[in-house]
Amino acid sequence: MQLFIRGQTLLTLEVSGSETLAQIKERVAELSGVPPEDQVLLCAGTPLDDDAVLGQSPLPEFTTLDLSTRLLGGGQAGEEEEEDGAGQ
Repeated sequence: MQLFIRGQTLLTLEVSGSETLAQIKERVAELSGVPPEDQVLLCAGTPLDDDAVLGQSPLPEFTTLDLSTRLLGGGQAGEEEEEDGAGQ
């Protein structure tokens, strides 16, 4: 089965139905240099679960998956302002 991964470049992977998306992310990391923990594979805009087995998923052969990366950050805005204003 072939999958296409669209990121900065288009990757073509030959995969088996018994592979998980986590295993595919490892192969993508070798080719693209993006660590697997920072990858998000999307199908039609929906993130795919790392534990999903390709043979048990509804992905047809020759599917194109989009490769996105996780965004850094996550702190809450305004925390510093609240601390500064508490002593006034």
